[in-house]
Amino acid sequence: MKIKNTIINLILFLLSLMLLYFSFPATHWSNYLLIWIAFVPLLFLLLKISNHKTRFLVSWFFFQLFFILLFRINPFNLETCFYQPGNLWGTLFLVLSIPLPYAIVIFVMTLFSRKPLLQTALFTLTEMIIFQHVLSYPMAAAVTQFNNLYLLQLCSITGIYGLSFLIIFFNTSLFASLFHRNKSSFLYLTVSLLLITIALGYGFLHINSSSDQTKKTYSLALIQPNHSWMFAIMAQQNQVIKDQYLNNYLKMTKQAIEEDQPNLVIWPEGAVKTTSASEIAKHFKEWHQDVIFGGFSIDHKTKKIQNSIYLYSADKDSLSLYSKEKLTPFFESGLFNPKKDNHPLLLNNKKLSIGPLVCFEALFSQIARKHVAQGANLLICHSDDSFFRGSNLVILHAVYMVFRAVEFSRPAVFTNNNGLSLVADHLGRLQLISPFEQASLSLTAIVPNNEITFHYFYPYLMFFICLALVLVFVVKEVARGRGGQSDPNIII
Repeated sequence: MKIKNTIINLILFLLSLMLLYFSFPATHWSNYLLIWIAFVPLLFLLLKISNHKTRFLVSWFFFQLFFILLFRINPFNLETCFYQPGNLWGTLFLVLSIPLPYAIVIFVMTLFSRKPLLQTALFTLTEMIIFQHVLSYPMAAAVTQFNNLYLLQLCSITGIYGLSFLIIFFNTSLFASLFHRNKSSFLYLTVSLLLITIALGYGFLHINSSSDQTKKTYSLALIQPNHSWMFAIMAQQNQVIKDQYLNNYLKMTKQAIEEDQPNLVIWPEGAVKTTSASEIAKHFKEWHQDVIFGGFSIDHKTKKIQNSIYLYSADKDSLSLYSKEKLTPFFESGLFNPKKDNHPLLLNNKKLSIGPLVCFEALFSQIARKHVAQGANLLICHSDDSFFRGSNLVILHAVYMVFRAVEFSRPAVFTNNNGLSLVADHLGRLQLISPFEQASLSLTAIVPNNEITFHYFYPYLMFFICLALVLVFVVKEVARGRGGQSDPNIII
């Protein structure tokens, strides 16, 4: 009997692990539908464990193993850590810290197995507060749905965490209906299915009622040289290698201009290994070409280096500058100086207003919202994920721009040195996905958009909904405690 239980527990553990793993976007096969049932076997397993200490340890081990498999990164990559020790500590922080909050919240959820709404609110609050503000490494179950076009439209109302809420609510209500099989648990399942149906209906109507996209388009050329991290480091230290590094960009840019004459050429983060961007702009002036590229600048107050984005306007023969506002913990700590007084970068007599995001900033919707508030009608994230070469983190990073596109109804571009790069329209429809870890020149077109979404006006809607659900539960528990009664089937 003991052996039989052990085998069943192992099957539940592995089943939940595989369902969850294959639901997240990755360089291999994945299916976004799996996330909708992925937590059910895990909840079954944990509820079978009566000892709370053992239950928590199993929960922690599950998520520790899951994120090691999902991220697929090597923290002891000597090529990068020798030059930048922060890469080692940052990678270890990612691998070790992110599983812990998930383990804690799932463990707490098992203490309220009859209350799926409360469980869902606790999970969503963990994503919104712990990951985004405490750890400063946002992580959301909703990222699995980046190509679920109709459900994706929900993010224009609730933001990314509204979709996380829907996913977890279906998991917890399905579990409750299977495990407890009482009237209230079936009611939860019915409500969750109703909410999914409403979200799908809204997505269908939202897409089909979207504004006409026959306005003036801007053609884009995304330059992806696929440079290694070591090549980039050597380019900072050796002039010959620096010239070769830059010539790769210039050669691909010239090819794009000669073959397709794009309105805007986009280079990734850190493409120019110098703070003298004006020297590079001479090439763009000769070609009369608008180019937006990553480089470095000097903060004249602190004399520290900033991780920056430059926009060269051929008509005005001028350079505009944006410097990174939110530095990546550990990876960039002590290397760069953050800048707060940024504004969108303007082109074509202000008809194209670009909200730049540098690498890590793609994960924070409040930065994109700030750009939109200042008039941005296009969002572009410049990144260089060569340190994570071979890791799923590259694609996990990129797809966040799809959510930024839907949340604020802006076309969004993610350009990455080693791929993949992607372009999504204002509804999150993917217009372009470049090859992964290959040099490529990708061409597409976008339509700048100025529509304002509900989420833009009410960015904290899901926080207050989840907080209200938790407070209602607390108030009812206090009231029942005073009355000496307890009803395990009570809603919430």
